[in-house]
Amino acid sequence: MRLLQRLSALVLVMPLLLASCGTPEPSQSPSPSPSNPDEPVLTTRNITLTVWESESAAEFIRQASAEFQKKYPNISFEIEAVEPDTAASRFRGAVTATPAYVSKPPDLIAVPHTDIRALAETFDVLPARNQEKAEESAQAACVQAATVDGVIYGYPVSASTIALFYNKDLIAAPPATWEGVAGFSAEFGGQYGFIFPAGTAYYAVPFTTLGNTRLFGSDGENAANSFLQSPPSIAGMEAFAALRSVLDVPAAELTVDATVRAFASGNAAMCIAGTWDIGAFSGVNYGVAPLPAFGDENGMGAAAPIDARVMLVSAWSEHADEASAFADFLLTPAMQRLRLTLTGEIPSVKLTVGSPAYAAGFIKQLENAFAAPTIPEAEAFWNGFGAIAASIWDGASPAEILPGFNASIITPEIVEPSPEG
Repeated sequence: MRLLQRLSALVLVMPLLLASCGTPEPSQSPSPSPSNPDEPVLTTRNITLTVWESESAAEFIRQASAEFQKKYPNISFEIEAVEPDTAASRFRGAVTATPAYVSKPPDLIAVPHTDIRALAETFDVLPARNQEKAEESAQAACVQAATVDGVIYGYPVSASTIALFYNKDLIAAPPATWEGVAGFSAEFGGQYGFIFPAGTAYYAVPFTTLGNTRLFGSDGENAANSFLQSPPSIAGMEAFAALRSVLDVPAAELTVDATVRAFASGNAAMCIAGTWDIGAFSGVNYGVAPLPAFGDENGMGAAAPIDARVMLVSAWSEHADEASAFADFLLTPAMQRLRLTLTGEIPSVKLTVGSPAYAAGFIKQLENAFAAPTIPEAEAFWNGFGAIAASIWDGASPAEILPGFNASIITPEIVEPSPEG
């Protein structure tokens, strides 16, 4: 749905919905200045914005709000530590006045991008006020993560993904291609030249991205085709299966825990791991690089799925312009560097960083990434693709197994019969 359509729906439908359920209407804040949408007209009254963020990022919000107040001293902040995994349900409880939750919704709420679609479809959050600026500020995959039906909701403030970790004491620099990974592993004298969770969907899906193929299409919203059965995707999974020759371990034994233990103990020269595994590798002299390329070193690397943390502006906020301005402020390079320093989370914008050591590799990987899809069909994919990948790793033919799996998870388009006569 186009932006104007969704905004019109928000204005026209919400009062009707609210009248039927008895909850208060969301406030209508002034629009940004049409002459300069980057500088919205903010109130000069003394107001307070309530922000929900995780405990790990609360200090970042405190410091960011202090910087924001240097320009807008009339805007104060209340910061409540609410973990992202529970934020959406607590927010819904607040706006529907469920007694078990707080009675006043926040002005800003940080959620995983997978929760945005449900909140957008119930009109509880607002689209980004300046769509073009939001699109220009963040990495493409992070913008995709904040987008529902072509409309950007909220502001992606950080991202997590997977990349190639390598032990600098065992390999000076990682190979640029999967063929190079296989070649190094074949000659490696230790236990594992390379290891990864072959039977876990999140770690196997990058191999389906050969030829710029993307799960459920370029925007992740094509419910009628996952594209797993496309020739490039099949070829990518054949490259995945070829790694079995240098990592001859059944998929059932190649778990996430086994991968992390092998690399953390120094028994693996390389592995695929995520930002969430960094703490386990504190005793390893490691580096992080983007996933290797298919074909020669000039080929396209495997694209990684990402999960983004997104700051959303509540449709119930009495200060939506001010909340939007602060959310936009969180995407400035200075604030993204501050968040990286304080939380260790990967910035959502393009930055050149020297520390921490892992950040540059993950930022580079984000340039070739895609948001984990959030359409209903994606749940069936995540629930089933791990077993499909394990079957391929253990000998099944990608060309034989992927078309059937695609058919089992999609919602085919309804083709209207042509009129008679």
